Amino acid sequence: MRHKTLHRAKGFHQKDKVLSQICFSWQIRGMKNSITVYGIKNCDTMKKAFTWLDKHKVAYAFHDYKKSGADSAVVKRSFEQHGWENTLNRKGMTWRNLPDNIKTGMTEKSALETAIDNPSVIKRPLIVRGKDVVLGFDEDEFAKLFS
Repeated sequence: MRHKTLHRAKGFHQKDKVLSQICFSWQIRGMKNSITVYGIKNCDTMKKAFTWLDKHKVAYAFHDYKKSGADSAVVKRSFEQHGWENTLNRKGMTWRNLPDNIKTGMTEKSALETAIDNPSVIKRPLIVRGKDVVLGFDEDEFAKLFS
């Protein structure tokens, strides 16, 4: 299991070890209320998602692709629920910088390899809540999911 940092919603004390332990145990056990946000800290869309989650006091764990890479099991689950075509951000710079022969010959298997080798190509944020995977940030969708 890769190391994941726990980010607490604003309004909770930084030294609140009980909250940290509860949230981390939810994450490990895969309970329904466990929320893990996967992405890159400095991405503008990620910042919007963090701001929304913090404002609504939604506790979550953050998995930073730049520090921990992509989790292949999570990417596979996203492929199962959304398809590789929707999981990969085919509008971003990482996709555009891939060689044309890789993009045109993309299959689910090669998409997984590409996502693991280049986590920046994965649509952000990728959020896991229990068994469900949510892609991207949409304020209305977040309100339905997390309220």
